[in-house]
Amino acid sequence: MAVFLRALVFTCSLALLSPQVFAQSDVHIQLAGDPTWLKLLHFDRHGVFTEPRSAVNDESFFLAQNGAHNPAAELAATIDALNEPFSAETVHASCRFPARAMWLKQQGVIESNENIHCPEWQEWESQHANGEVGLTFASGYLGNPASFFGHLLLHIKAPASNNSSQVTASHLLDSSLNFGADVPASDGMIPYMLKGLVGGYQARYSEAPFYRNTSLYSESQMRDSWFYELDLDDHERAFLVAHLYEVLGQNFDYLFLSQNCASRIGRTLELVIDDELTAGYAPWVSPEQVIRLAAPHSKEVHYYPSRRRITENSYHQLTAQEQAAVSEAWPALTQFSLSRGRLEALPTESQSAVLEVLSSHALFIQQSEHAELGKDVQHQVLQARLQLPTSDSADTAHHTPPAPDEVTPSAIFRLGATYTDSLGEGFQLSFRPLHYDLLESNDARMPYAALEIMQIAFDIYDSTPKLAQATLFNVTNLNALQTGLPIQSSLAWQAKAQISRNQLGCRDCLDAGLHMSAGKSWQTGDLTSYALFGGILRSTGYQEGFIAGEIQTGVIYDWSGAQRSLLSASYQNAGRGEDSRSWRLDLTHRVQLSTRHDVRMAVSRDRSSYQVNVNLGLYW
Repeated sequence: MAVFLRALVFTCSLALLSPQVFAQSDVHIQLAGDPTWLKLLHFDRHGVFTEPRSAVNDESFFLAQNGAHNPAAELAATIDALNEPFSAETVHASCRFPARAMWLKQQGVIESNENIHCPEWQEWESQHANGEVGLTFASGYLGNPASFFGHLLLHIKAPASNNSSQVTASHLLDSSLNFGADVPASDGMIPYMLKGLVGGYQARYSEAPFYRNTSLYSESQMRDSWFYELDLDDHERAFLVAHLYEVLGQNFDYLFLSQNCASRIGRTLELVIDDELTAGYAPWVSPEQVIRLAAPHSKEVHYYPSRRRITENSYHQLTAQEQAAVSEAWPALTQFSLSRGRLEALPTESQSAVLEVLSSHALFIQQSEHAELGKDVQHQVLQARLQLPTSDSADTAHHTPPAPDEVTPSAIFRLGATYTDSLGEGFQLSFRPLHYDLLESNDARMPYAALEIMQIAFDIYDSTPKLAQATLFNVTNLNALQTGLPIQSSLAWQAKAQISRNQLGCRDCLDAGLHMSAGKSWQTGDLTSYALFGGILRSTGYQEGFIAGEIQTGVIYDWSGAQRSLLSASYQNAGRGEDSRSWRLDLTHRVQLSTRHDVRMAVSRDRSSYQVNVNLGLYW
């Protein structure tokens, strides 16, 4: 009865309203559900069993009390606030939300007010409105779990540098907008990873000069960067810049896999790019995925090599005599000298090439805790270079790796045929959502490294499918491209957690293991070899010994850009008899057919059986 009376009163009230009120109400209802309005409010947090809400957690971002959950209420409050007269004693809504005001004016629901003065917004607008806007992708960094998959930043070029494709002095005025988590300094690695995976951190947009981020990524963390200049018209660029002003400093939820820099920047760009850059229900979003979807909307791509890349490329283009001169001049961190004989015996052009490598590495040292030593070495190198005549031949032509959108995608499904001598013929199925292995790594990612997340594999024998392997993570860095220069890391290492069979011929012999190992790698031409030594914490369902030692060795050979082979051997021993020991040999050859297809052929042998398989990989 009460429900009926409320409905009757509401119906009578509507009957008393004028047609103009009805029309205005209809317009507001339409605008409240408009995709642009929802994007301005970041209404992208929704799921199958949860109500939609804004991803912004700051109350200051909303004008209505329930604006974070009700876009219609926020629209009404915004229109009312924008129509209020300007007062110098308060910050007008037009100054707080210039993008909302811009859009609502276009919809004809508010009028322009020339008497409103917004000094902070106008200063921001004057600095950024006429600059080209784009995405900067920094390659993966294995020193931080949040940066394993790379990092995205929004980049606003200063107007003076819009026509420049190189990092020049004009780029010092460029701005980078970073979306990152606010992590307390007191949080250790374990709390950091747990909160990053399940929640507990807030993230926000912050602005920094372009050169500061370039120094961090390129010089300190040795990460290559690519700048994708977006193909936006003047209105789209002004609209995006206005919205970035609105969200700068606002708090958002943060998760490593789904609510990260890639997802938030992608959803922000969807305001002006009529395309879905991030899936609303995706359990993970990586920077590479967003770059791949945003690339068709860019007009230029510029590559900025890391200091590591510059130094290593220059070093590996030296002759054997020139490389020997580099090693002799700087054999250890505190033992630098240009007067040990080999350098002075070289021709002038060779001396210039050697000094270029030493200078580049000195710049890297300056970003470390040995900054003063790096400056001193740089000073000595520059003095020596000034003693030599000018020579164009000293300018090294650096290799430009493929852009991130041009390499194989990170998600893969594999289907193949297999034969095991003790089991017969069968089929293999595997899936990996993220990211690459040693046979797939390339210059656009971390070379000679592996980063595999949540890989799962099944095999089918006699029409019976069974789990063959489940990898939670496998992080491997061989650090293969080395110069031997001081404090440039030469440590190869691996961390892996997986469930796998301890015998090729036993389909039920599954045990879990956490592997940690370290060692060294060597590179000679197209051949890279490595040796790793470590231990395993493992279950003992089908093997003896909770703790075991492990040795891994391998050889990688690059036949061409499309073909690579890996020969690996592993040995485990827990010191508790025959059942605590195991060994395995694997030879795998990969042929890349296209950026989305490859074929792999593999032969494996352990103490129980041998196995041969061929499979086709489909990337997306």
